Amino acid sequence: MEFIFKKKFKYKTTPSPSLKSKGIKTPLLPKEGLGVVVKKFFLYIYMYMCALCTQAQGIDTPIKKPFFVEKGFITGFGTGFNALQVPEGNYQIWYFQAKFSHEISRNKRNKNNNSNNNSTIFGRALLTFEPQINPIFIVFNKNRDFKNEIEFGLSVGLQQSFIINNTFEAYIMGSIAPFFTSVRTTRQAQGFIFADNIGLGTYIYLQKDKKLALNLGFRLRHLSNANTRKPNFGINTRNYLIGISWFW
Repeated sequence: MEFIFKKKFKYKTTPSPSLKSKGIKTPLLPKEGLGVVVKKFFLYIYMYMCALCTQAQGIDTPIKKPFFVEKGFITGFGTGFNALQVPEGNYQIWYFQAKFSHEISRNKRNKNNNSNNNSTIFGRALLTFEPQINPIFIVFNKNRDFKNEIEFGLSVGLQQSFIINNTFEAYIMGSIAPFFTSVRTTRQAQGFIFADNIGLGTYIYLQKDKKLALNLGFRLRHLSNANTRKPNFGINTRNYLIGISWFW
């Protein structure tokens, strides 16, 4: 006896153990091939992934903002206002410093990278940290003879930016830095010292998403030790800086 189904698959009947004693034969159900099992497996995986995607779309997961929204590197050159800035010669600096900035505030226009909203020109307000180690050169004659010194420390300051357009963003800054200097001069005591900075600059964004920017700046710096040691006449320099910054 044969059973013929709609798809014309033919299955031979075998006696059922429970009905064997009564002489009644029942059809034996077909076994699935390996190809069918594999297809079902991938179908279940696909349905599961679709369910996960649908669930994820309904959940607004905030991205945690890092503590430092700006990380960068700054280099540049500084020099005394004139050759008599220190009696021994002209005080010259090569800057090598990192920059890490924590965001204090940020207006909506800056956040959305949209310069069409002219409600305010204020951009980010940043708390800045600039660890640095700077070679010093005291140039003491017309032949450009010099002696090498070094200074290092950590500058902590505030910076406020002003949005010009989607490419340019100007800023003003001020900072104070506990420093150590190896310079020996009759104008300023060697050792622990403070470096006070005021300056201005601009970011030139190199990408539309404002993640990468060229940093150009000019700063005036005053070195003194708050009268903790003598002499303490101070050393003033003007400084021209260039750097690169990555923003979160």
